Amino acid sequence: EASAEDVWPASPPLQSLSVETLTDGRRVALLVGMAGGSHWSARVEAIAERGALAFDLACRHVGGALWLGSTYRVLSERACEIAVHGDAIVTAQGDTIAIEPAQPVRAAGTARWKYLVELQSADDS
Repeated sequence: EASAEDVWPASPPLQSLSVETLTDGRRVALLVGMAGGSHWSARVEAIAERGALAFDLACRHVGGALWLGSTYRVLSERACEIAVHGDAIVTAQGDTIAIEPAQPVRAAGTARWKYLVELQSADDS
């Protein structure tokens, strides 16, 4: 998707992964990375009873972003549904889905966006 020189990649440039067990027994993936002068982090948690993955992403940036968010290519029209939690905007164009913070990123600070990806069952097709 991008190289280390890209200041604003199409998706978070997550480079390190740690899987941790929370005090209540849930397991989460914690990820961090850098691009340009920005630091990125993510928390991903499987929600088995819903057949879903919950994503919580953040970017600490030194200036206004040209574009900030997560980009996905759709492989099947009926494969999953994305439900947004928190301040995020989902847009679809062709076979691409983009999820970005609802608030524009114009100055230095931390941007955060959350969303849930749920797999659709065969009954939902």
